[in-house]
Amino acid sequence: MNESLIQSELVFTKDAKCRDCYRCLKACPVKAIKIENGQAYILQNRCIDCNICIQNCAQDAISFKSDKAKLYELLSSGKKIAVTVDASYSSICADWERERFPSALRRLGFSFVSETSVAANIVAKKTIEYWLSHPEKSHISAICPTVVNYVEKYKPEAIDNLIPVASPYIVHGRWLKEKLGKDTLIVYVGSCVAKKMEIKRPTYSGVIDLAITFAELREMFDEQNILLQTCEESNFDETPVGKSRLLPLVGSLSEIAGKELNFASLNHIAVSGFQDIRNSIDLVTMSKGILVEPLFCYKGCINGPGMHIKNNIFDRRAELIEYVTSKPTNNNTEDPLIKINTDRTFSKDKIIPKPKYSTDEIRNVLSKTGDPDFKKRPNCFSCGYPTCKDKAIAVLEGMAETEMCIPHMRRLAEKKASLLLETTPNGFVVLSEQFEILSMNKAFKNLFLVSDSIIGKHISSLIDPEGFYKLATGETNMYEGFVRYEKHNLVFHQLAYKLDKNKQYVGIFINVTNSLATRTKLDNLRSTTLEQAQELLQHQIEMSQGIAKLLGEHAAQSEILINNIIKYTQGDTSNNNETNQTDLSWDMNI
Repeated sequence: MNESLIQSELVFTKDAKCRDCYRCLKACPVKAIKIENGQAYILQNRCIDCNICIQNCAQDAISFKSDKAKLYELLSSGKKIAVTVDASYSSICADWERERFPSALRRLGFSFVSETSVAANIVAKKTIEYWLSHPEKSHISAICPTVVNYVEKYKPEAIDNLIPVASPYIVHGRWLKEKLGKDTLIVYVGSCVAKKMEIKRPTYSGVIDLAITFAELREMFDEQNILLQTCEESNFDETPVGKSRLLPLVGSLSEIAGKELNFASLNHIAVSGFQDIRNSIDLVTMSKGILVEPLFCYKGCINGPGMHIKNNIFDRRAELIEYVTSKPTNNNTEDPLIKINTDRTFSKDKIIPKPKYSTDEIRNVLSKTGDPDFKKRPNCFSCGYPTCKDKAIAVLEGMAETEMCIPHMRRLAEKKASLLLETTPNGFVVLSEQFEILSMNKAFKNLFLVSDSIIGKHISSLIDPEGFYKLATGETNMYEGFVRYEKHNLVFHQLAYKLDKNKQYVGIFINVTNSLATRTKLDNLRSTTLEQAQELLQHQIEMSQGIAKLLGEHAAQSEILINNIIKYTQGDTSNNNETNQTDLSWDMNI
């Protein structure tokens, strides 16, 4: 199987809910989504695990893999299990809930509960030290797994600018393994979904056994009927140093390390969100001495996709800062983790190659949806790609479909609609607000034996305009009835409705003259047959009275037979009318 087409094991789409709106593709910063038969598929080798597609899918058709079952399995294994919790939990908890949160984790089954922030201080200091000791080039902190993925896959020229210091949760995992024993299982809980994949890197093998989100944890609390209001107040089993709990915020590393970020600083940049991160990385590759602190999620980890509460982002920031200032910290002069291993490595074999296609190949794709000159294309972004040229290249790569071009599909639909109007046997006419004829199709001209010369004239010059008048007065939203065209003795089934936005009226005329004539002939035949049957019955009765003894039961049987004939020929008038009405409605299914 082509590895480039393997779907992400972290993020997946639900085909039944995907409505080919391309909203996820528009949001995806690296266009890692393949569209096939109108369905979106996230490709593993291209995905950077930002999960923006999940947050932007209006149909709830994209989800990330749940690891609740794995955690239940670990908790029932009988082994000692420690949990490292990202401090961003405090941004979605009231102060009284924070005090009970450690107890809730213990009630779920964790034997040791701690905050990831415990390792933030050493990571921050190591990062700043590395930057200051390597002034020959600019640097990018590597604590955000999505940023690292982006650099490794799409900005390989900046891989050497990544600072080889691991994320705090990895360092904390190493610390807990050393402190509690290598047999202890470590579970990370936070707002980041990307860490589910990061812990599988070979260099992190055996450090973090499982990573889940706050959303998954909340579901487990509900399933186990763990309510914070029923838990006692308690503390975590470890206390972070200094301002370490600021870790989830943008620019926190410098703050934690004691190097406050100067607003006017030219060599120290804290950014979040894809556009700023991309621009800052471009700057790093062309400069020296700059440190970029990037967190991919807008405003930092307090806005991660694993958050189950989506309150105001600034409220979350305020809650976390209040938590940091109100909680006691470890005042030891020396960080307990001073000797822990903080190293990490990066991969140079994940680079996504940039395909090169000739101008003729690109023009050939563009010609299928309009002007082949990409400089003259609208670049409307409706397909999810920023330019028509980008979309054409995606088609050549097998990542997109020609039919994704919305303007082209609209033109195609309009063309088909025009073809339908021109080929249907039913007449269509469009009237102005003053009931003047604006346009009509070929069938209308043939039915009423008129030409374009009638355009601009009042509809009453052809037919009774009563139906259109009723629409104008608001008496009805749609008119349906029969109209007789006296000049040629024709009868039409008329449908009419109003186009409020355009202040116009549309009329549809279906010729039912032959259908009515056929019904009239059938009614006449039935009437004649009924009269003849009644005469025959009377004659039989008179004969049977004279020779009753001879005929016996034969007369009775004859009477039954003839009554059946009368019943058949007379029929049920109401049923016949319904059948005829249904027949007349057949041509209306246009």
